[in-house]
Amino acid sequence: WICTFFFLRTAGNSPAQGEDTAVMLYKGQRRSRYALAELLRGEAEEAGEADPKDKNVEPAALGEERTSSREAASGEKLLETFFTPLSEKENASRTKREKGKHLPIRVVGSAFKRDVLDEAKAGNTILLQLFEDSCFLCFLMRPFLNSVSALLAEYNIPVTMKRLNIEKNDFPEGCVVTRATPTFVLHRGAHEEGERWSEFRPRDFIEKLEKEFDLPVELREKLHALLDLLHERFKRFGLLSVWCVGVSYFSFEL
Repeated sequence: WICTFFFLRTAGNSPAQGEDTAVMLYKGQRRSRYALAELLRGEAEEAGEADPKDKNVEPAALGEERTSSREAASGEKLLETFFTPLSEKENASRTKREKGKHLPIRVVGSAFKRDVLDEAKAGNTILLQLFEDSCFLCFLMRPFLNSVSALLAEYNIPVTMKRLNIEKNDFPEGCVVTRATPTFVLHRGAHEEGERWSEFRPRDFIEKLEKEFDLPVELREKLHALLDLLHERFKRFGLLSVWCVGVSYFSFEL
């Protein structure tokens, strides 16, 4: 289903450069802006137009009908294309590699029900990370989460970590909707919607794991050691950023 909202402009807040009426389309993390005229402009002719050989149809009326059907076809096609659920293609070799190394398994939108919801209903516990390629914290945390996933598997903790890129996949049915990344969602049992964790900072994330699962002391120590390594990673990226700014400044001066 689609929700429609209207924002009406008045003389006091009219477009600065005389822009035409516009339409914003939103789905998941995607959005597109179209001029209303663009939505109503088309080239394709729909089936069912009046027959040009029909003598009972006036040429002017025939032209108007063709224009109307073209406009409808164009607008409908654009809306249909935009609102078709976006999903990455499944990658069997990548999934096999991730499973072999006990890394978080990449999930795609079209297989979300099978790989997350159905597995959780079957008695498996899934810890899903929602992330974006443009999320810097997601990038910094990725090696850390890879190590966490491998340690959980090594100590036979009954949870599987998975990941869903919400830039490349629209939110599938049954997935928590969020604008913030990284977001972690625990899917356990027959609950249709998972439990969204408010914890996203690395230390808070580890503490949440310790509360949810019975972790041996040795594993807890290794997880906290990972936090120290992550802190060093953050520090080095900070220094790298400062260094890059300095290089850019000197390059400009020279």
